[in-house]
Parts: sequence; structure tokens; C-alpha cells
Amino acid sequence: MFKLLKYIKAKQYILFALMAVFIVLQVYAELKVPELFSKLINTITTSTTFDSAEMTRTALIMLGYIVATLLIYFVITYLMAKFSATVAQTFRKVFYEKVMSLSQNEVKNFSPSSLITRTTNDISNIERFFSQGLRIFLTAPIMAGMAIVKILNADLNLTLGTIAAVMVLVITITVIFLVAIPKFKKIQTLLDKLNLTAKESLTGIKDIRAFNKEGFHSKRFDEVAFDITKTSTFIDKVMSLLDPMIVFVLNSLVLFIYWFGAYLASKNVLNIGDILAFSQYATMILFSLTSLTFVLIMLPRASVSAKRVNEVMTKEPSVIFNENIEKNASKSTKNVVLEFKNVFFKYLGAKDDVLYNVSFNVKRGETVAFIGSTGSGKSTLVNLIPRLYDATEGQIFVDGKNIMDYSQKELINKISYAPQKAFLFKGTIKSNLLYGNENATDEEIIKALEVAQAKNFVLKYEDGIDHDVAQGATNFSGGQKQRLSIARVLIKKSDILIFDNSFSALDFKTDQKLRKAISKNFADATKIIVAQRVGTIMDADKIIVLENGKVVGMGTHSQLIKNNKIYKEIAVSQLGEDALKGENDEDK
Repeated sequence: MFKLLKYIKAKQYILFALMAVFIVLQVYAELKVPELFSKLINTITTSTTFDSAEMTRTALIMLGYIVATLLIYFVITYLMAKFSATVAQTFRKVFYEKVMSLSQNEVKNFSPSSLITRTTNDISNIERFFSQGLRIFLTAPIMAGMAIVKILNADLNLTLGTIAAVMVLVITITVIFLVAIPKFKKIQTLLDKLNLTAKESLTGIKDIRAFNKEGFHSKRFDEVAFDITKTSTFIDKVMSLLDPMIVFVLNSLVLFIYWFGAYLASKNVLNIGDILAFSQYATMILFSLTSLTFVLIMLPRASVSAKRVNEVMTKEPSVIFNENIEKNASKSTKNVVLEFKNVFFKYLGAKDDVLYNVSFNVKRGETVAFIGSTGSGKSTLVNLIPRLYDATEGQIFVDGKNIMDYSQKELINKISYAPQKAFLFKGTIKSNLLYGNENATDEEIIKALEVAQAKNFVLKYEDGIDHDVAQGATNFSGGQKQRLSIARVLIKKSDILIFDNSFSALDFKTDQKLRKAISKNFADATKIIVAQRVGTIMDADKIIVLENGKVVGMGTHSQLIKNNKIYKEIAVSQLGEDALKGENDEDK
């Protein structure tokens, strides 16, 4: 919990300090009331003459402290609410910025669902502790401490009786929490498990229904829910012992104070007002300890949540851009735009490399395609270019400059990337395309849609490019989402266009028309294509064949059909004997 305090801003500390001042004033005002009450009772019981003026003055002063206590309480509540809300906002902002700075390695390591839970549920637990528990955490010790000082000035026997009652209550609370606290931590873990189970079931609901596995997943969800119920029930049973024990100790102490106080009053050792004030101070001590128990209930969950949040906050990203690097002129030679030199890569925590000693270069305006079996490293390879991951060994150059020497903005401005899974943000078609170029005109947007073969279906909507995109783009088909994603890449007009299996949902005719349009309108741009279909890449200037992370072939379609067994097998399996025409033409 304390590790997160460094993210709290100075103005929030001022709020906290102001709140602490008002808490001290509140405690002082509350402690003055029993003192004045004692004075009032003593005046009534010991005075031989009725002094109404003095009694009225004392009563009005008491009323003033009571009203002041109420007003101060309202101020403290406001300050606490503002403090907790702004701190939670700061934590969420810093947490979100941290997550956005992490590379794909770290995001996959934590898992997106876990990061969402930490952003929402965990930070809410911390906010709840600040808003509900922190005031008690500050008030209770001060109240108990000052009440103890007041009690020590009274009779020793009454003081010892109060101390005995406090010790009984402390021992009871300690035993209960030693049993309950581990269960609080378990509850948080089980809630995470429940969230993950529910998310997995909802995400894969189509597959669950397709394989008639509703019963299996319902049973799995019930098992997690039962574990939470069982643990919660145990906690409730243990904590239910606390309230009756507090009432018993409190009533026993009040009974002892009145019984023994009456004896002392009969001996003229104490006045009746002092006895009543003593009982109020003793009650304050016990109520302070009781209040602390509720804070201790919240603390384990908030502590676990703070640990989970801090785990992300302190995570160093594996991909770090140096934003202080000066922009240098291009060192490109022989018109080479992209070059890989002996590149190796392995995922975080993996034993084996995914890419082995990959080397190739791409010239300006060329179309280079990657093909290979599933898991051969095609997508991983192109992800290294915009530094979604960093190579484990080797070097990658863009325009003759090592990508490690680019600032993030400078590198991303040179690259447009359409990921394997097309993703559109909630908004409109226009707002999504403006991600590629926020200054693009409507004419440029229409042109990009035309090249991406998306113009026809977009303009069928009455509102055209202003048509709404639902959450998750559920109002578009897979092919429509891919074409809009490609249009977003094209509108950026970068030097390097990367299409990571971005044509997979398109039919062959649309695929062919799209590639021809890109070649015609973006002749100077370097095109990097990852594909599973040979028909998509057979016209590429250079095809690179990957197998188990290694480059096992490089050349044109005709050359590879003739010289590369792996590529030939892929081509024949997809195109049949028509794939061999390239080889036969070459022989002629």
C-alpha cells in the first residue's frame, strides 16, 4: 500500500493534511463534551444553590461543541471523499499510462483480463479503503489515546478495570483476525478466478454452444462460486463472534464503572459527574477499537489489491524508446528501405527462439511477402519492425538507421501496420480512419476506402463515413473490418506498409483487386505482406519462406516453385497443378 503513495500528488497531500487537522479538532471537541457534562452534573449535585446562569452557560458551551463536532464531521467527510476520488483517479491514470508503455511481452504476461481487473476492481478496493477506512484509521487511535490520558487522571481501580476490558477486546480481535485474514486474501484470489472463468465463458459462448458444453462450463463456474460462498460463509461465522463480544465487554465495563463508581461516590472519593464522564471516556476507547476492526477487515483486501497494482506499476517495459535521440538524416544505401541482419527472437520466459538468424533486405517500392506453416514466425517477424517486440539478437534497419536509434514518433511515422486481427474502435468509420491521419480530408478518406475496396459498402449507408461503429465493430463482417483496417493503414501514407495476414477474410476477387489498387496507388511504398494463401503473394517481388523460425527460401514465385520444396508443397496444396505453370514457363 505504501509503495503507491509516491504517485499521490502534492495537492492531494494538502487535502490529507487539512483533513488530519480537522480530525484532531473533531476529537478535541468530542472529548470536551464529557468534560463539560461532568461539570454540569457536579454543579447540580454538589451546589447548595441553584445557579441557572452558570448551568445555562455550561449547557450552551456543550451545545457549541456538539454542533462544532457535527460541522467538522461534514467537512472531514467532504475532504475524505475528494481525497479518495482524486487519488483513485491518479492511480488509474498512472496505471493506464504504464500499461500503454508496456510491450506485447508484458501485456501477454499479465493477460489483458487481469490488467482490466486491476484497473477497475483493485483500484476500487484501494479507493474504498481511503474513503471509508482512512478516516477511522486516523481518528480511532487519536480518540483512544486522548481518552486514556483523561482516564489516567481518575481512580486507579477504574483505570485498571478499563485496561482489563481493553485487553480482553484486543485479544478477542487478534484471535478472530488471525483466523480470518488469510481467508480475506483467498477471497480476492477466488474473485479473480471467478472473473476469468466468466470472461472465458462469455467470450467463447459460440464454441460452448457449438460443442454442447453449457453443462460443463456451468459446473466449472458453480465450483468457483461455491468456493467463494464457502470461504465467505466461514469469514461471516468468525466475524459474527466480534459484535456480541464487543457488546459484552462494553456492558460489563459500564456496569463495573457504575458499580465501583457508586462505591467511590459514597466514600466522597469521586463525584457523580466524574463517574459519568469516566464511563463515556471508557466507551470512546472501546468504540475506537471496534472501529479499527472494520478498518482491519478492509485492509487485507486493499493490501492485496495495492500489491497487484504496484506489480504492474513497477514493471519495466522490455521495449524502451529513447525519445531524446536527435533526428538524423537517412543513411540508406542502394535504395534499401528495410534490412534484417542476423535477427534472433524469443518470447519472454521461453526457452527456445522463435526466429533464428533471419537476414534479408527490401528495396523501396518492392512488395515482399512471408509465407510458411502456422507457428513458423511470420507475424512475430513483422512485429519486430514497429518494435512491438525487440529482437533478442541481431539488428534491424529502416532507411539505413537502426530502429533502436529512432524515437517512437519518428519510427511509427515511417510505418503503417495492419495487425492480424482487424480491430475497430467504438465511434464512426471516419473517426477510425483518422487514427491513420488525423488531418485527412473527406476526399482522402474516400480515396483510401476506394483503394481498400471498402467504398461501395460504406457509401451504401445513409450517413456514409459518419456511420457508427459499435463496440467491438459487431455491426461489420470480418471482411468489412479488414478492409476498413487496411484503409486506415493506407490513409497514413507511410514509407513501409505492413499487412499481417490482413487479406484472410477477403474473397479471391476482392483480394486481387485490392492488391492491384495498392500497387498502383502506392508504387513508391514498400509493402510487407504476411499471408497463408499463395494466391495473395504470388505476384510479390520477393517471397520469403519461413519454417520453424528459419528462412528456408527466398525468391519470386517461379523461382521458389522450381527450387524450394516447402514452397512448392504449399503452392500445389492450394493451387493444384496450376502452381507448376511458373516452373514450366521458366523451363521454356
